[in-house]
Amino acid sequence: MKKMNSRFEYKAFSNISGRVLAIHRGRIYVGYKNRLYVSADDGKTWQFAGVLPASRLCRYTGISRLCARLLRYEPRALAVSDNGYKLAATREGIYWADAQEIYFHSVQLPNLNRPVYFPMTILADSANRFLWGEYGSNPERQAVGIFVSSNGGKLHQLAYEFSAGDVRHIHGLYEDVDKKGFWVATGDKDKESGIGWLSSDLKDFSWLVRGNQKYRAVSIFVEKDCIIYATDTETDYNYIYRCDKNSGMVEKLAEIPGSCIYAAKFGNWYAVSTTVEKFYNFKTNMATLWLSQNGVDWKQIWECEKDIWPKKYFQYGSIVLPRSSWQHDKIVFSGQALKELDNRICIGQPF
Repeated sequence: MKKMNSRFEYKAFSNISGRVLAIHRGRIYVGYKNRLYVSADDGKTWQFAGVLPASRLCRYTGISRLCARLLRYEPRALAVSDNGYKLAATREGIYWADAQEIYFHSVQLPNLNRPVYFPMTILADSANRFLWGEYGSNPERQAVGIFVSSNGGKLHQLAYEFSAGDVRHIHGLYEDVDKKGFWVATGDKDKESGIGWLSSDLKDFSWLVRGNQKYRAVSIFVEKDCIIYATDTETDYNYIYRCDKNSGMVEKLAEIPGSCIYAAKFGNWYAVSTTVEKFYNFKTNMATLWLSQNGVDWKQIWECEKDIWPKKYFQYGSIVLPRSSWQHDKIVFSGQALKELDNRICIGQPF
């Protein structure tokens, strides 16, 4: 273990490289180029878990890590259902595989007479459905949809669609088992940013909060009476908020030094990380990791410096957390565009 300060120490695995994507039933999934690997023993050993389709350009340029960063050539989302099906997304497509398969297949999407953007995050819900929302630049602000698959990812249907000009894209969906439905996070401009409620049958949607950068979230912790999230804005200061599920009243819990894309639960620890992005009023070259044991009281416990390569072309510096939770009080993460830790898988122990 490498000790960083009095509260956190970590080690980077020498037997694996890539991006941490998900944890499911104690198994850690990572993506490296167009391949997936899995560990069932906290990273001591890794097994090949699948290969995603990729264009010839991506396969050849992916030989160089810098080229891969430039082209964003890597899996960016993965979800595993309780019945073993897997759904993964890259910038080029979205792909499925069953529990026994290692070769992923392109999914079947409905014909919408418009381009479909592939997701930033994917949810496998308690009914073994896959749900995801479109995420892309969407300069013309076309309609964007929420899609669902009930057959292991093979066939996807449009479940709900935001009208053209309503939102830019969808950051993520998060299941609320107690309330029986889903919280939906959208962005990016003020009027486009919000958190809404989608019923479990995917027919009814309503906004909880909307219309301000303080409602611009990517990752959400779902609690009994509230949701907790950190903001993802490059145009204002960022905070961790508590939001009441019924009234929509928000409470600032902590100010953080950058936008937040990743959050995960590790045993008793809530974790969020910040990204080195551009904000003219707040210049920092450090990605940071924040922890809480109750979701209310937060502390920064670690930071890592952005590497030398320009952010615009070679990715923002991020501490990448899996889109899931883990039963252990250990923090699994990977580095993106960070000094000495780019494309490295790490496990850390807070104390």
